[in-house]
Amino acid sequence: MTTLTPTDIRPILVLTDFSDTAKAAYPHALRLARALGAPIRLLHVIDTMAYVGPDPIPVGTWQAHVVDAVEAKLEEHRRLLDHLGARIETAYRIGMPAYEIVRESHEGVSAIVLATHGYGGMKRLLLGSTTMKVIHHVDAPVLTVGPECPDRDVRRIVMPVELVEDAERTLEQAAWMASHYGASIELYHAVVPRALPVFIPGTGLEAQSYGDTPTDRRVRAARELGRLAETVRAAHPDVAVSVFVTEAYHAAEAICQRAEQLEADLLLLPAHNGRVLSRLMLGSVADAVVRRATVPVLVLKPEAQVAEVEPG
Repeated sequence: MTTLTPTDIRPILVLTDFSDTAKAAYPHALRLARALGAPIRLLHVIDTMAYVGPDPIPVGTWQAHVVDAVEAKLEEHRRLLDHLGARIETAYRIGMPAYEIVRESHEGVSAIVLATHGYGGMKRLLLGSTTMKVIHHVDAPVLTVGPECPDRDVRRIVMPVELVEDAERTLEQAAWMASHYGASIELYHAVVPRALPVFIPGTGLEAQSYGDTPTDRRVRAARELGRLAETVRAAHPDVAVSVFVTEAYHAAEAICQRAEQLEADLLLLPAHNGRVLSRLMLGSVADAVVRRATVPVLVLKPEAQVAEVEPG
């Protein structure tokens, strides 16, 4: 299990393809590094699939030249980050990108930072399913930075909260983040319409009666979020906490819109029992938040149930 703590000295793994988009994620990584007092490990993955085709280039022909070029670029970017006051180490791996990122994370990292719309090989790497592979298969928080994310200090945080038993575990990490940055935090919950029950004649199955209305669920959600907010205030009296409950048909769209309405600087997505927002944020919804968000998205990992990712 890897959680964010103020005394964490394991490096922050920052992915780069040396593009301007990748470089735009560096300031966000620096802020996180300062928060944790951690160095940065700048990683480039040399994608072997880029050299596979109808007439694949023999490994011995390209590898030495590519490695030399990558090492030179890593040194260039190391100097750039060093100039900004960061402690930097560099590394490269050769292989299938998602697999190699997960393997590198197993060396022990505080968090992973990646740009979601890189160019070149990293564009294919960090879009869609590969981004989610990294998020779901690493035992570390993951910060994603899109091309529209502004470079500014964190002053407003929005955290979608699913009303599950272990919500308070991730909330402590979120509260610590807000306290360090001097930021306010909004606990957000979207009441999503439930699917209609199904009754199949002759099966003996009875249609489920939900027995409550969206208004009832909003009231209960507001009450629970209010309790969680009081927990944060008690532990971190310096953090301004608010709650917001709404109804929404599309969870990902509602979360991103709320972040834009508040001009938030960071979205925190809690994971529960190894799942990204278990029911609310499964699969395409989590992917949509990462794709659509115009602010950085930090996926917190209070409990990791990490599976192995296949090399392909």
